Amino acid sequence: MVYNLETKEKARMLWLKGMPLRQVAQEIGAVYTTIFKWSVKYNWQADLAEITSEVNKKTNKMILNDIDKMNQIHLAQLAASHMLIRDARARVEALIKKPGEYKPYEIRALTGAMRDLTAALETTLKNERLIRNVSTEHRTIEGDISWREIIYETEKVLNEDI
Repeated sequence: MVYNLETKEKARMLWLKGMPLRQVAQEIGAVYTTIFKWSVKYNWQADLAEITSEVNKKTNKMILNDIDKMNQIHLAQLAASHMLIRDARARVEALIKKPGEYKPYEIRALTGAMRDLTAALETTLKNERLIRNVSTEHRTIEGDISWREIIYETEKVLNEDI
């Protein structure tokens, strides 16, 4: 039996969409061997590989764009968190230098705020590292240890005042 180009193209499209060759044959009313020969003669495998490659390229490009957008958002959040923490750190340092001028509840409030901000920054950094597939244990927060020392010193001063 002779089949027109439209029928052959329909068979190709059905196969490219994932339909097995036997089902394609049933769908268009041809025998399996005819469909198999078309698939070899017209190199449907190459067509599938080309389509898959194009889809993968587009998907990868979309994923990379999404990751870039997320990175920009995370870096903006990180910068904002870092600014807030620097401000809180400066206020806590000022309290440590002049403990008698502030009430204990003010020191507690600032210490708590600094802890919250530090936790927010660490969470942001951890999420950024997870996205970038970098170890979440590595620390790069400038002055991280001194912040903990400031919290410790603040609590020490607070306990002395009470």
